[in-house]
Amino acid sequence: MECAIFRGIISIESVVLRYHKNELQVLVDERAVTQNRGNSERENNAFIAAQITEQAKSLHEMVSENLKELISFEKIYVEQVQTRIQSQFPKHARDKYDNNSENASKQPVVIIGCCVLVASSENKEDHEKAKWVPISDSDEFETVLHPLLQEALTFLNRKIEQDLIAFYLLPEKFSLNELQQVYETVTSRRLDKRNFRKKIAQLQYLTPLNEKQKNVRHKPASLYCFNGSVFERN
Repeated sequence: MECAIFRGIISIESVVLRYHKNELQVLVDERAVTQNRGNSERENNAFIAAQITEQAKSLHEMVSENLKELISFEKIYVEQVQTRIQSQFPKHARDKYDNNSENASKQPVVIIGCCVLVASSENKEDHEKAKWVPISDSDEFETVLHPLLQEALTFLNRKIEQDLIAFYLLPEKFSLNELQQVYETVTSRRLDKRNFRKKIAQLQYLTPLNEKQKNVRHKPASLYCFNGSVFERN
């Protein structure tokens, strides 16, 4: 049995999420919003970081390179959550592709949808057109939620119960209370504090630091860090 060789274009679409100020937020590219405003045929890709590639690079490399145009980050988590093939060249990515390629619009396109997690940082500056919008405030999207965003949220809700991806949403140093808040925000469930800490204490990846929180109104909590070996998967 012969295997067919795909000859076409790959489009990477990423829903980028972060945890900030006790809520889950999605990255919106204001450049896409400006370009599509007033267009009745606009696609709901304002919060999608689209990239067209024909180069042999890993998914993590391609997503990282694309996001550096919008936000500052040290580490990101990238997971493919969706794959589809379409015959028509994506409208939202045409201006990013080499216009010299006359046959670009005629080639089949593989759309790879990704869920991307980044840690919030008050000390890093993002591009002026990068806007973070709370997931709860869907009116900001000016349209119904994109299926890829829904897919990414479903994936995150399921994966956070099975893996240690919550740490990608936290700064380098964090308290156990902040860690619990991430779990509660993603899953929309209240967790028993004692049971949660008992479960977390069994993890080998959590390292206590000889430091406490600063500039807080309540009693400063002890800080922890996540063992970096898990990040090597990406």
